[in-house]
Amino acid sequence: MFGKSFISLLVFLAIGGLVANEVSYPQQEVEKIFSELVDEDAHVRDSATERMALLGKVAFDHVVEKFPQVNYQVRRQIVTILDKIHTPQALDLLFLALQDPDEGVRNRVALALLNLSESPDKIITRLDAVENPRSEVRSTIQDIKNSFLYKFVEIELAEEISPQGGYGFYDGQFDSLKEVGETIIAPLSDIFCNGNYSYIQKSLNEGHQLEKQFKMRMLAGQALGELSEIMSKGNKRMVIRRLRGLAYSSLGDEEIRRIASCARYKLGDKIEFERQVKQHLKNISLTQTPDSYRELAMLYLRVNESEKGILYLKMSISLCQQAGLENEAGLDYYNLACAYSYINNIEEAITALLKAVDLKYEDVEWMKQDGDLRNLHDDPRFQEIIKKLEEKKELLKRKK
Repeated sequence: MFGKSFISLLVFLAIGGLVANEVSYPQQEVEKIFSELVDEDAHVRDSATERMALLGKVAFDHVVEKFPQVNYQVRRQIVTILDKIHTPQALDLLFLALQDPDEGVRNRVALALLNLSESPDKIITRLDAVENPRSEVRSTIQDIKNSFLYKFVEIELAEEISPQGGYGFYDGQFDSLKEVGETIIAPLSDIFCNGNYSYIQKSLNEGHQLEKQFKMRMLAGQALGELSEIMSKGNKRMVIRRLRGLAYSSLGDEEIRRIASCARYKLGDKIEFERQVKQHLKNISLTQTPDSYRELAMLYLRVNESEKGILYLKMSISLCQQAGLENEAGLDYYNLACAYSYINNIEEAITALLKAVDLKYEDVEWMKQDGDLRNLHDDPRFQEIIKKLEEKKELLKRKK
């Protein structure tokens, strides 16, 4: 089942593991725990896996010796143990196990590699160095590399959300994704267009992360429009086709439809955007509410039509003030500050930002991160705003 080169490498790893091993543990007890890895009861197997992992290098020395001798079920458990040990030797054995004839073993190796905190570049470099003629092994390696790409995109999108939950869109926001090239389009398209997308980072799939999932999805949709220049014609057609599908499959989520229409607009497909503008203007003629003006304003701002966006934001602010909606007015003033900063109208931007803060807009982390405000960064008034908000945040933290 395993070649001589594979066995010799295991011997080398075993010697290295024994030299490094400074912990003694009764061999008989190790054998007993290891034997439970083949127990019929899944709970017993899982318990044995956890206990072996806690033994660290002692477990490593044992599994190196046993790996070529045991059946595929035990080898799968061994991979899970190696995933929990986190030593260079364990990583070396994971790469050897990547060439295992059993697909289940290889899949567990793939998950283990994705869970590592090591630099993805280092892992991918090692994956590229694996020499194996079997198509199924090459396919697993390619799947792992693709998964690393998806994980990278997830991390980049998550970093665009402040600790307080603030997020938004600004010029140059996705430059780090652009540097990767056109391969970045597939994960962005899947994250935005697939409502049941399963994140590579498993913690993001948990129920309490729904709000973060939604924000990351919105960011992915915005990125699709921003990165049109790196798309081939074929890729652009594919993305537009998927975005068009959202006009019908996401009827219950207007925000998704708006993001999709703006992305299509930037990709050269303007029909849905123009339809939405007409619908918003019709809504305004029927009922003048802050929401109706705000939604139209944000639609224009997302395609960089700043003057129209500013006009409708001001109308939303006026209606908010009349209705005593201070929180909503604060958010509108913040977006107004961003719009003015984007067109380099510093005075109006500072004035709007001060009003936003007066109305309790206090997400200082997002304020520092928001690229639309970068034109204000050298202004002493902006720096003073940031300083006061950080001092207030620190004071509240101490009181808790």
